[in-house]
Amino acid sequence: MKEQTIIIFIFTTTVAASGLMLIVATYIVTQWMNSRRSYRALVSEGNVVSNLHPDANMDENETRRVAAVTDLREQHKDFLHKKSLSIGQKRKFRRIALSEGYTRVIMVTSASEQVHEGVPLKGRRVGGEEFWRRAEKHQPDEIPLDRLVRKRSDETGVSGTTVIVAPSGFGKSTTLQQITHSWATGEMYPEIDVIFPFKVQQLNSIEGETCLNELVLDYFPHCRDWLQFLWKEPEKILFMLDDVDLLRKPMETPSGNAHGSESFGPERFCEVSQIVRCLIQGRLLKGCSVMATSSPWRLQNLGTVGSHRIVNILGFSAEVMEQYFQRCCLAGGIPDWDETVHTMCHNPGFCSALALTLEAQLTEGAQTQAMATRTRALLTFLTWVLDKRGCEDAIARHMLLKLGGLAYWGVCTETVVFGRDHFDRHSLPLSNWISTLMMEVQGDGGVGYVFTHPVLKDFVAALYKSQCTPADQVKRTLAEWSSCPQDRFKLVSRFLIGLCSPNAVKETGFPWGKVPSETASNVSDWLRENFSRCVQDLQSQRNQKGLLGILDCLLEFGDASTLRDVLAPVKTLRFAKCPLQPADRTVLSKAFIVVQEIQELDLDSCGLEGEGFHQLEQVLHKCKVLSLNKNKLGDSGVTRLSHILKKENCRIQRLFLKSNNLTDGCVETLISALRENTVLLQLDIGNDDPNGDQANRLTDQSIPALSQFIQSNTQVTELRLSHNQFSAEGLKRLERIPASNNLTVKIE
Repeated sequence: MKEQTIIIFIFTTTVAASGLMLIVATYIVTQWMNSRRSYRALVSEGNVVSNLHPDANMDENETRRVAAVTDLREQHKDFLHKKSLSIGQKRKFRRIALSEGYTRVIMVTSASEQVHEGVPLKGRRVGGEEFWRRAEKHQPDEIPLDRLVRKRSDETGVSGTTVIVAPSGFGKSTTLQQITHSWATGEMYPEIDVIFPFKVQQLNSIEGETCLNELVLDYFPHCRDWLQFLWKEPEKILFMLDDVDLLRKPMETPSGNAHGSESFGPERFCEVSQIVRCLIQGRLLKGCSVMATSSPWRLQNLGTVGSHRIVNILGFSAEVMEQYFQRCCLAGGIPDWDETVHTMCHNPGFCSALALTLEAQLTEGAQTQAMATRTRALLTFLTWVLDKRGCEDAIARHMLLKLGGLAYWGVCTETVVFGRDHFDRHSLPLSNWISTLMMEVQGDGGVGYVFTHPVLKDFVAALYKSQCTPADQVKRTLAEWSSCPQDRFKLVSRFLIGLCSPNAVKETGFPWGKVPSETASNVSDWLRENFSRCVQDLQSQRNQKGLLGILDCLLEFGDASTLRDVLAPVKTLRFAKCPLQPADRTVLSKAFIVVQEIQELDLDSCGLEGEGFHQLEQVLHKCKVLSLNKNKLGDSGVTRLSHILKKENCRIQRLFLKSNNLTDGCVETLISALRENTVLLQLDIGNDDPNGDQANRLTDQSIPALSQFIQSNTQVTELRLSHNQFSAEGLKRLERIPASNNLTVKIE
């Protein structure tokens, strides 16, 4: 009986112990798996983490709070410092150090854009480059990074919200990252105890209701033991909300105005969109500072705001652009493309894409036939912005085709501002995705939509046409566009040609279909045919401009072998009396890099002046006959030309410089270059009209230098000095100088 009792006791004890262990294990696992659920239970019971033991000594609590916040600040700074060291994205965009990749952008607050308390946010009244031009013209005060956070107002007791507004690529996210990094390293905002940066696209993945406490702990779990102390001084907290325009659900005040007007704490549960809206409006954790970024898209969804400031990013100034490209080791600077494309260089994202394109060309060198083109730069830029938005390739392609249809209709009808009815007509939803390339503008008739850069409308239209134009129709399409007055389709045709190149899309990783080889072949044929037609008769300015246009298209096609085949047979090019713009000079310079020699190049009266030589330097030395009469070159132009004459591979045999505002000051420089040159045979620095406003004005002061050259020359056979300003005695002195090497000197 005793033994049975003992056995029963042991069995009972063992069972009880096992049960107890099971209960304990179940409890631990449950606590581990449902920490968020337990937190919600505490909230529902009123035991909120923000309540500090009310019965404790207040001085002791304050000491604990200060110590806890100090510890958290150091941990949090170290955490954010490591996360903000580099910038970059997926695909081909390598990550680089923030210290190397960040470049200052211009940020301003426009008086007309100032938002006061109780006033809804609205879109701008102008869009695209027009807005940035107006802002630069009025030169508003620039806001430095350490002045973006609003200081606490003694009257309202709130710090307020700063909304940074700019189109895609203007550096909104990088600006926030730079501020975060600078705070973490102690360089700015020492009054801030903690910064909580959030990317709205990440918040979009949260389903159901949540609260600010949960959001903070989900992304910054090391703050778990310190939240109760942080919330005591919200004015020392800065929330960063990046890309609020991409919030999946609209930031609308709930029906019945629930949670819509009163302030509430970080423990209240609601939709993420409401948390974002209430933080921006100053209704959640009242007194904290908020810095949000947004494209110029649906700003009215932020609702009626409190102590608010709108900051516009204008992008790079001209000076900063040059510094940026110098830092990228691209000493050549920004390509002199069309002004409409060049203005995109205010966009830091486009500058990055352009630098990558030019860098790739330098790196690839002879390994590829592709060249740096506008098409390639814009494809790289679009790949970058789509990648940043997290767009899947199939979705991006579908939406770009829809948007391209709208853009092409806009090009055909010369529509700049698009209305909702235009989107409906093209079955294009007004989704947040559109803010990648477009922005809202406020007009008298309500809200309209424009492309953030006018050139993007042409480019997206060309994307659409490249996919929907049959191969056997592409030549006809290009012909129709080229015959259209006012150059309406000029850029669209350039981009279509660039997109039809076999090299363009595959070199950038852009999510686009492969161009049929027949399409590329037909485009190549069209270019060859039109080049031949124009080059046969260059007496008319129309054909001269037409040839420049075809050369530009050949460059945009981006295939060096095709360009070489087209240009190789050309012996003579005449652009006399055809004003050459910087972009035209760039086209000539880049196109003729691929040829070894030009028999004759006539650039009389083309408005080159001194600066033109800098752009044409790579091609002028290849010409056997070079005519530069009446270009207002001046002495500075001769200085540039002298560098060309000194090149070992200079082929210039006959050089015409009549009526170029030359003076005695350039003679020594020119003669010095001729001493090193071994090929020049004929030089003309005279005038047709000695009284013309561009006449050369050589006087007797030049005679000693000319005399020395005439007597020591070894290869020049003819020197023309006619109708200059030599005195009668000076002319006699020139006639008496004994010439060497059968040199003929023509004075009159």
